This record gives sequence, structure tokens and C-alpha cells, in this order.
Amino acid sequence: MQISSALVGLLFVVLQVRGLLCLDLARGALMGRISGGEEARENQFPYQVGLSIEEANDLFSWCGGSLISDQYLLTAAHCVEEAVSITFYLGGVQRLSPKQLMRTKNPVVYLHPDWNSQTLDNDIALIRLPEAAVFSSSIQVIRLPGMASRHVSYDYVPATTSGWGRMNDESTFISDKLRYVVQFVESNEDCQYSFANIKPTNICMDTTGGRSTCTGDSGGPLIYHDPFQNADILIGVTSYGKKTGCTKGYPSVFTRVTAYLDWIAEFQEARTDLGLISRMWRLPIGPLHKERATATSAGARIGETTDQIGRHVMRCDWMDGRL
Repeated sequence: MQISSALVGLLFVVLQVRGLLCLDLARGALMGRISGGEEARENQFPYQVGLSIEEANDLFSWCGGSLISDQYLLTAAHCVEEAVSITFYLGGVQRLSPKQLMRTKNPVVYLHPDWNSQTLDNDIALIRLPEAAVFSSSIQVIRLPGMASRHVSYDYVPATTSGWGRMNDESTFISDKLRYVVQFVESNEDCQYSFANIKPTNICMDTTGGRSTCTGDSGGPLIYHDPFQNADILIGVTSYGKKTGCTKGYPSVFTRVTAYLDWIAEFQEARTDLGLISRMWRLPIGPLHKERATATSAGARIGETTDQIGRHVMRCDWMDGRL
């Protein structure tokens, strides 16, 4: 019997992820983009955090983050490297109607030590919340990948990204409601056709049909649903896309979380004894390019007051990459 090329391709994918993953299309067909895509249901993404970030000169921006303990969240370094205050929105679908709201001046931010704002390498940061998150059906942590899966590529599996970013390239607003899109992870080799600077520390998402992350989504999660554990796993942090726009079909680029498990684990171990991390997901024991990324920030920059965030998106600063 002759095996079709489509079946061979599917078998290759299954073998590549070594039985840890599968094409779990039952969670939904490829849906509308965050740019004008599907509205999230209440409690669908309880780990999603909205960040209203104030920088110097009364400049505000909006980013996303992922709650990984009751005291810490992961986000993009480019979102918070110049933050002088941050307001955290937890547990809400309506952007300005969170279940828990907290604000801090002089936020405690831990940028990755090798973060490079010119190349966007190592675009990842940890933020300590000013008070503990109060867990409920609306506020939960997202599970981190296990150390044993640190070399899994996740190529060609469906993944979900969410945020309050712009709904299309023409919009002057970020979304009032949390939105999400399901697309396939694209291999780094394919992604390099669009971004020559892609590193093994990046993970890319296909945006066929214009379904993509957009300005205001930076720092937010890329999630793989592991059907064996029936659990959502954080595999990426939204980093950048093409300057030409978010609906042009170029891949969305994320920071690959599995590349930073050692850093997160070391950070956790150094602070657990101090009582700073009380409810972080424990990591299972196991073995754990040349074009400048003038990337578009997915963090929507807004030169207005906090209350006006989302009404107008000024100074989007789209470079080839940062969202």
C-alpha cells in the first residue's frame, strides 16, 4: 500500500515530539486572530495578566504577562525594561474590569541578564507582584514545561496566544476584551525566511490568513495544550512581528520558554528560602542570526494617561519584530 505524503508528514511530527505531544485539533479549528479574532470566555485564560506600564515622561504602554506563581509573572523584557510603575489587571476578560487590581511604583523587575534591546535576544523578564495573587476560578497560574521537554521543538502543533492587542493594522485602539487565536507553531527554519535573526531561543507561530498577535500583545502567553496531562503549558512569550503589519502573513515571534527553564529554576531556588516564592509551579526533575530585529513592539505605546489606555494607540514603534 502506498502511504500518502500527508500521512508521512503527520507521522514525522508525532515522532519528532517523541510521544510527548499530539496534534490536538479537538480544542478547536484555526480561529480568528487576536487582531479581530475570537473573544475569550470568562475564566478561559485565568493566568493572563494585563500590564499598564508607565515609563518616563508620562509615556504609557500596554503589555501582557503570564502568572507563574502567586507572586511572580513572566513577560517580555522589552515591555518593562524602563518601567517606573506598573498596574496589574488579573482575572478579567474586560480589560479594565479585573477580578484583582494592584499597582506599584518602582516595580521589582528581573530582566534576563543577557537581554539585548538591539537584537531582541533573550526577551524575557520576571516581575514580582506588589501583593500575592488571590487564586480563584478567574486567577490561576500557568504550568511551565517540564525539564524533560526542554528539547521539544513543538513544531507544527497547534498553539494558542491571547491578549488585548489591536484587532487589525488600521485600528487606533487596543481591544477592550481579551481575545485569542489558535495557529500552528512554525519551525525556526521556516521562520528564518522572514526573520534571519531567529535563534533557538525563539519559537514562531504561523499567521496564515492574517491571524496574528498585534500591538498590545507583547509579553503575553503562547500555550500548548498537552492532551496527555490535560494541561495548558506555557511555551512562549510574545516578542515581535513584522514592521509592515500584523495581518500581512509574516510569522509572530515568541521567546521560547523551554530555553529559559534553568534561569527560572535558579531564580526560584535562590528565593524560595527567603519566602518570596510560595506557590510557584515546581519544575519536574530532568535533563533539562544576522538581520537586525527592528521589531515591532507588541506593547502598545500610548502617550496619554492610564485611564485612556486602549482608546488611542500612539507611537506604536513598529520595528521588524517587537509587538
